[in-house]
Parts: sequence; C-alpha cells; structure tokens
Amino acid sequence: MGLFSLKSNRHEWLNGYSFEDQHFTPDMANLERKAFHRLFVYNNWQHGQHGHDQLGGEAIRLAAAVSTDRDFVVLKKKLGKETYPIALDLEAEKYTLGRETFFGPRGQILGQLFYVRPSVIKELDKQQLNGIEFSRERINIDVPFREHDGTAISDPKIMRMDAWAYIGRTEYWIDGHGITDQLFAPVRRCVVVASPLNQLKETAVRYYYNDKFEIEGN
Repeated sequence: MGLFSLKSNRHEWLNGYSFEDQHFTPDMANLERKAFHRLFVYNNWQHGQHGHDQLGGEAIRLAAAVSTDRDFVVLKKKLGKETYPIALDLEAEKYTLGRETFFGPRGQILGQLFYVRPSVIKELDKQQLNGIEFSRERINIDVPFREHDGTAISDPKIMRMDAWAYIGRTEYWIDGHGITDQLFAPVRRCVVVASPLNQLKETAVRYYYNDKFEIEGN
C-alpha cells in the first residue's frame, strides 16, 4: 500500500490544508516573516465603523487621517448597510455611462493606517477575493505630522511610507463585471489644501468613505 490510501474520498491527510488560502494569499510565507504589517484602510474597516473588528483584536491604529500619494477613482457598490467602496486605478474620462461625471475625477483617498497581523491579511484576502475582485498592493501613503522641539510646534509636514491596500481590479469591475447606475455611485469627495509635498497644486480632491452615510440613509 502506498503512503496515502485513496479508497476514501475524504482524504484525511489534507485536513488542515486550505487550497483557498494558497489561492488568495500566495505570499503567505513572506507575510509571516513579520509580526505586523501596515495596512491602509478606506472602507468600513476604519475605526468607529461597523466593520472595524475584522482587523482583529490586536490591530494598532498608526494614524487616523492619512491619504494615498497617488490618485484613484472611488465608487461604492450600493447595498444599504453593506455598501462598500472600490478604489479603481483608471483614467476616468475613458469610461462613461451616458454622463461624463459618473466616475468623478481622479483624486487621493483619505483613510486610516493600521498595523495588523499576517493572519488578518489572510482572512481579508479571502473576503476581498484577492486577485479576482481586488488586488492587495503596496502603495505609498502620506502621513501628516508636526515636530515639537520643546518650545514650538512646526508647520504640518508629511512622512511618506508604504502599506498594503486593496485596490479594485479594472479587469473585473469594468471589463468583466459591468458598472451600472442602479448599483454603483461615486463616493463622496472633498477639496482640501494640497499636500506640502506638492506645492504646485493649489487644491486636491480626496475621496472619503464613511458607512454612517449609508446607515443613516444620507
């Protein structure tokens, strides 16, 4: 008899091994080399929103208001309390649904920065269908701060660092899935003073998602 008996369809020797884990998190071995990873959050995983507990009990919030250094278009899939945003790295003017402003302009995303465990990323990869609906990518995040020399506080400065983020895959949402007016809408936008890293820009558009807007029906 060989090492494994295949007379049963149960294949007990596979217990504890998940093909799903390997499919959505092929880099798990590398992730587990660190105790924590930086994760940029722009959906209802943010602190104070109803999905925050998905980041795990050991999640550490590093910054409450940070933004992406590059521009995206952000839509939301309208599901009432289950509504969620989708960041898309696309040229908005190339995609219209009968009205040019449907996708809104490209802009930075305002969100929060956390440390999370590798096991949390594995679970989020499954939920976000990493590699299918979303791609977990390394992106640069601008973190505002002020220096204090004991007598005075400096003007706002920016520290740039990289972090994981879940970005919508254009191949799925635009080319394969299909965006419709009935089920999708742009995420709210605000205009803010430009980052100190880009003084040539007088203002910048930023997308900001908060699930209370959906829960309260605003």
